[in-house]
Amino acid sequence: MTMKVFRTIIICGLLSLALDMGEHTAVPSAILPENQVTFVGILKWRLTSYDNKNRSLAASLFDLAYQYRLPMGLEYINRDIVWRPVKLRVENKSLASIVQSLIAATHSGLKVDFSSGLIDVYKPEIRSNPRNVLNTMIAEFQLKGVGPEFASIYLAGSLQAVYQPGTAFGGSFPGGPFGKGRLSFNLQNMPAYKILNYICAESGDHLWTVSVPPSKLEKFGPNMWRIAPLDLPHQIMVLNDLKKVFTQRLDGVRNLLERSPILRQTAHWKGPWPFVVALHQLRPLPL
Repeated sequence: MTMKVFRTIIICGLLSLALDMGEHTAVPSAILPENQVTFVGILKWRLTSYDNKNRSLAASLFDLAYQYRLPMGLEYINRDIVWRPVKLRVENKSLASIVQSLIAATHSGLKVDFSSGLIDVYKPEIRSNPRNVLNTMIAEFQLKGVGPEFASIYLAGSLQAVYQPGTAFGGSFPGGPFGKGRLSFNLQNMPAYKILNYICAESGDHLWTVSVPPSKLEKFGPNMWRIAPLDLPHQIMVLNDLKKVFTQRLDGVRNLLERSPILRQTAHWKGPWPFVVALHQLRPLPL
């Protein structure tokens, strides 16, 4: 594929996404007085109308975060949050109210908090689970003059020191070999999820999301979360990465059924095992 063709594909994809968000394209930073272009000020911005186009909760939240440059933390995901369509049409509502309405419409048990300088989306029982890796207390987190990506990698190294002491940790750091940036941290005795929230809130132009299903939150491993800038190309990549987490799991079930003659016959049998039939027929819901 030539570079020219590749650029054309990317541009078409971005235009398609922009058109899909067409009913709420006014950006507060272009309209609000300068002293109101803050996280709190933008959350109060009222939209004449809002239609999420039956997109999933994750897609709808990312639409708002990227369009209005709102820092966000998505601390819990499951297949429904990433894939299942949500229908919401409202008029004359603030952005904060729209976020709350989206989450309520999913009946997912998620909560949202705006008090830490970002849209903090979490599940109370997961946050209170002491075995959740993201609840691990970090005794000291000190960095000076770094970017959000470097801070995120440093946090992963801090967790590795807790769960896999004595093992080496490495990575490539955006912004140069030292991950240079404008952020500094002097945090003590803070859980990992709060540090991630702090990184995104302080940057003002990043979000983070877990990258593993609920079943893997209790075991430390690589790439448990992703942090990304609020630039449009990253929106597509972040959402696609979350889709892959659950699409791959369904593909694994189908592959198992296809490789096993006994399971394949059982899956087509109209007998008293409807759950096997249901597994065989699983498909990712359209976005």
